Amino acid sequence: MRELAWVFNGPGLLSPAHFGSRIESDADLQNRFVRFRDVISDLDQNPRDLFEFLKQRPTGGRLGRYFENLLQYYLLHLECVTKHALNLQVREGRRTVGELDLVFKIGQTLPVHWEASVKFYLCSTESPAEAVDPQFFMGTLVHDRLDRKIKKLFESQLRLPDHPEAREKLRELGLEAPRSRAIMKGFFFYPSRTDWPRAAHPAEVSTNHLRGWWTTASRLEIPKFDQDSRYIVLPFARWLAPFDGRVEPHELIQLDELQWKVRRLFDSSWARPVNYELMIAEVAVKEETSEGPWVTERSRGNILHPKWPEHARTSLVV
Repeated sequence: MRELAWVFNGPGLLSPAHFGSRIESDADLQNRFVRFRDVISDLDQNPRDLFEFLKQRPTGGRLGRYFENLLQYYLLHLECVTKHALNLQVREGRRTVGELDLVFKIGQTLPVHWEASVKFYLCSTESPAEAVDPQFFMGTLVHDRLDRKIKKLFESQLRLPDHPEAREKLRELGLEAPRSRAIMKGFFFYPSRTDWPRAAHPAEVSTNHLRGWWTTASRLEIPKFDQDSRYIVLPFARWLAPFDGRVEPHELIQLDELQWKVRRLFDSSWARPVNYELMIAEVAVKEETSEGPWVTERSRGNILHPKWPEHARTSLVV
């Protein structure tokens, strides 16, 4: 439920000032969600329908697919759309040229096409001038870069409804000529040795985007909010929303224990691929309960393979 709420209430990564109506604004998404406040409150008390819906839609370990599934639940079970097409493949002969994530129609309104993605990009810059260039923001798989994603999103994916086969399929479904919008959420991570909460970023990036920090297993420059801060390791399935919930007591660790665990994990770095990453959350304890401490995330961090920064820089050399 926290993740479903974050999909709509969490800040987007792309700048409305730069992309205008080509993206779904934070305000529009929040307004969509708040209209169902009473339904969501009931669902929070008994989320069985949501669990069953998600169980029937395996993600294959892909957070992007999970993100789409949460949007699908909203459209089908909250908005109760009148017409829809989900993950509609578009082909040229035997070749798939793309996939429309979500196309839907509510009542007599015009159809809408959403291209949804969730990204966790690392800022690999070495100077302030580079910090405003989107090519220096990338995933641990360095071919996945912000500049390339933006180009693909706005020059290909959002234009896919204009493809002849897409037009025909959408016409048959009563979804012709949809208004295309991008939804991109996630985190951007900045080097922890910098002023990462206020670091410069490209004009294409929203000023309200979620920020985190990164360091390598060899440097371990891990921020600490104050003396009461603790840390938890975030499993891949819990990367979406800032953490707020109960944990087992043994999952809550001090900074020195975290550093020891990381060194032990990366000591055999020859067995870890260079794109290996460890996502952690710096947390504060809100409440001690009989079921375990309830904690809330203060900052998000990504600990990387010692060779990743060099790997990232090398990938930028043409």
